[in-house]
Amino acid sequence: MYSAGADCETRYYTRADDTPASIAELLGVPVGGLIELNPVLASGCPLPEGYMITVPALHGLEGTVVGVSDRRERPDLVLLDLGDGSCSCLPTAACAWTSAPVLSPDGRLIAYQGADGRVRVYDIGAGSDS
Repeated sequence: MYSAGADCETRYYTRADDTPASIAELLGVPVGGLIELNPVLASGCPLPEGYMITVPALHGLEGTVVGVSDRRERPDLVLLDLGDGSCSCLPTAACAWTSAPVLSPDGRLIAYQGADGRVRVYDIGAGSDS
């Protein structure tokens, strides 16, 4: 069952044998965005029928957002493409939970607070930080 609540949150109630891929295909949303909003889906645990999950909204916005994710049970940088909803964790040295990452205007670099408290810079093209 798929519903939009009064607060504009979009919800989906799982059915027997649902998987993240089957839910994403059914609703026409990217798997990465679905998992980012519902980390329990990434754990591989079977979900009971009727379990409520949040569905990424389709909105027509464009651009990229960077944030801190706990997808791997530690703070990691994550990029979210607002256009297609795709989401990817970046292979960095762990950032701090208190980090407020900032994406450069050209979309190539991310400044963030490292786990050691120092400012670090991640180069998206090179796939590494300093």
